[in-house]
Amino acid sequence: MIALTTTAIAWVIFTVILVGWIVYYVLNNASARRELGSEVETAPNRKVYYDDEGLEGPRLERMQVLGVLLLAVIVIGLPIYWVLEPGRQAGAMRGEEGRFRGWGADLFRPTADGGFNCSGCHGGMQATGGAAAYAVTDPKTGEVKAVNWYAPALNTVFYRFSESEVKFILDYGRPFSPMSAWGKAGGGPMTEQNIETLMVYLESIQIEPVGCLGKGSFV
Repeated sequence: MIALTTTAIAWVIFTVILVGWIVYYVLNNASARRELGSEVETAPNRKVYYDDEGLEGPRLERMQVLGVLLLAVIVIGLPIYWVLEPGRQAGAMRGEEGRFRGWGADLFRPTADGGFNCSGCHGGMQATGGAAAYAVTDPKTGEVKAVNWYAPALNTVFYRFSESEVKFILDYGRPFSPMSAWGKAGGGPMTEQNIETLMVYLESIQIEPVGCLGKGSFV
């Protein structure tokens, strides 16, 4: 009994699928257009193109002239590019150094001008040396006194320290002095980029080395 019921269901499903395919075929065939000549407008790949005379005549000559002109541009343009490129790169590097120097100067300015007041302690924008207010505690009496702490000139700092030493001082400061840590690595407010631009500015204000063998040594 179950087998007869299953067989009957299978025949019903088969019949429905078969009828469906027949209906689909009839409707699809009726809605389709004949391929040959059925286009309202001729398809681009079936349009008549230029004949041999048209392809090898003025059209070909125009393409040849255009090719020669492009070749001339390459032949002339590449040497000019090779000649001018080193100067362009050098100019870009000078421009980048100038921008870094300007950004470093902005950081070096007094607080009133939007800087970190490096100039206030170290003797102005040329960093000729100055004094910083500081409080010290007498180890014997415990008395706290306000003093003026000598802030060294920075216009000779690269003759006294290497670049890595200057960066370390800027990052971590000098313990037990008014020079606090300014770099992010030491817990200060300046980013790595700020420290780099500040060092570029410091290099730009170094005085001329008179009687100096090189950075870090004197005769």
